Amino acid sequence: MVVGLKRLAREFKCVFIDTYAYLQDSRNAFDYMDSTFSGKSSMHPKEVMNLWIGDIIYNVLFPRSLKILHGQPEPTVLGVYDATTNPNGMQNGWNELSGYRKPAYWLDNGTVKLMGVLYGGTITTGTTLFKLPFTIGTATFLNVGTRGGGGVLLVSTDGTIKVEKLLPPDTGTQWISLEGASYKLNRNLATLP
Repeated sequence: MVVGLKRLAREFKCVFIDTYAYLQDSRNAFDYMDSTFSGKSSMHPKEVMNLWIGDIIYNVLFPRSLKILHGQPEPTVLGVYDATTNPNGMQNGWNELSGYRKPAYWLDNGTVKLMGVLYGGTITTGTTLFKLPFTIGTATFLNVGTRGGGGVLLVSTDGTIKVEKLLPPDTGTQWISLEGASYKLNRNLATLP
């Protein structure tokens, strides 16, 4: 069936995205897909999965080479915290979720944009997830998607991103999707060390 759909996409000069190949197994997707079939499987994406699919479409329409050609900044990958080599990395047990975009940030026309999925760290209020450079810190909150359904992160003026409130997942390990999260810089609040 997929071969036929790809052939039709070429014939009609449109894009075919095989979301079933992307999702792999909907039996364990209750946190990002709706529950159907008596709770044994999932069918349609919830809000956070729609963001992921939208990201795929965006990257098909605007491939990396086109973005670079027109001056869109490259995201800076967070990586794991190390006091010497990576002071802005993920902390307190948070890591990238395998199979998804790496957690990263970039600055675009005065807006800090985030992407990627964090996985497996401490979810207590006040826990530091990662720290951005102090030059792009501000005082604001970010709404994010989580395995539990949603949450709020606190962005501090020194660039520290902390847990404000995360809905706990019913089962499994917590993850946080940074896809679509962004905030405007407020230069009046920036502090220098």
